[in-house]
Amino acid sequence: MRNLIGDAAGIPNRRIMLEWLGGAATAAILPACSSWPLSPGLCVADGRGNIIDVHCHLFNASDVSVEGFVRYVVLGEHREEVFPELKVARAGGIIDALVVLLVLILSAGTITAKQEAANLRRRQPMEKPEDLDNRQTKAVADALLTLDQSQRAPNKIVQSIAGDQAVPDYRELLDQIYAEAGVLTTKARGEPLNKAKAAEVARNLKGKDSKIARYIDFARLLLGSREAIAREYIRVFADKRCVQMITPSFLDMHRWLGKAPVSSIAEQVDVMDALQVTIAQSNNGMHMHSMVGFDPRRSAEDRDVLREVKHAINDCGFVGIKLYPPMGFQPIENESQGSKRAEGCKW
Repeated sequence: MRNLIGDAAGIPNRRIMLEWLGGAATAAILPACSSWPLSPGLCVADGRGNIIDVHCHLFNASDVSVEGFVRYVVLGEHREEVFPELKVARAGGIIDALVVLLVLILSAGTITAKQEAANLRRRQPMEKPEDLDNRQTKAVADALLTLDQSQRAPNKIVQSIAGDQAVPDYRELLDQIYAEAGVLTTKARGEPLNKAKAAEVARNLKGKDSKIARYIDFARLLLGSREAIAREYIRVFADKRCVQMITPSFLDMHRWLGKAPVSSIAEQVDVMDALQVTIAQSNNGMHMHSMVGFDPRRSAEDRDVLREVKHAINDCGFVGIKLYPPMGFQPIENESQGSKRAEGCKW
């Protein structure tokens, strides 16, 4: 397996990829495969079906604090690895612009946990692939249009995402995107982007194994349903029975990342409960039992947090918890923090 840390193509290292790629299919497959979409069987180990994938994710954009997730988890401290050949200041401007682009795409809207749980229990069919693709393409095209327009006139939404400290280089980012898409000449780049050209750029970027396109594909993936992401995972692994069981976990990081996600933790527990049943009934040879995200700090401040964790494990077939946040916590010898907080962290 190649080393993914800061290579010539600017690929983030494996740990970072696993942290920010919300799609379980992508996160679980990337260590051994480099193309997307992946072909079934490429990542099979020995075909005996004795593998348990304990670190995968099936959440979508409504399950995360979008802006904080993009800024601190997707890119975080490794932003210089995207363009290692550029000087830090110049690369920083492109990454600041990329943050805005990804947030705009992920804010386009997707099915919430509550909506999907109801659909799963009613056995309603998933969104048609062509409808999902059109919706994803529109989200990318609209985000590109917004960035292009923000170069010519102030945009309050773009400015609020970028923040006061960032100096986004939208022109440099868009030039990179146009080059990767291969649809605009150097002369045409100075002209305003229109809807038709933006849609063409968005379509051409899909599935490209290039720097910015990879991040945009990640954002497209998170605009789908959790079932769609799970089905993609199964498409790659089920035929060969490579993975026998998956234990997808979801994030409990919004206490540290700012705005709460559209779908609450309780709603995410409910949708994963319904999805586990759906996968079990699919007879595809794969078992799924989730892990519930748990932030001890939130539990110390809100007694309902631990109640949700107990419900997930005792009533919904979850097999454990995924401790958050990655910023660190003090699991023992925390009595000095006060009786209220220490009591809140007890099971």
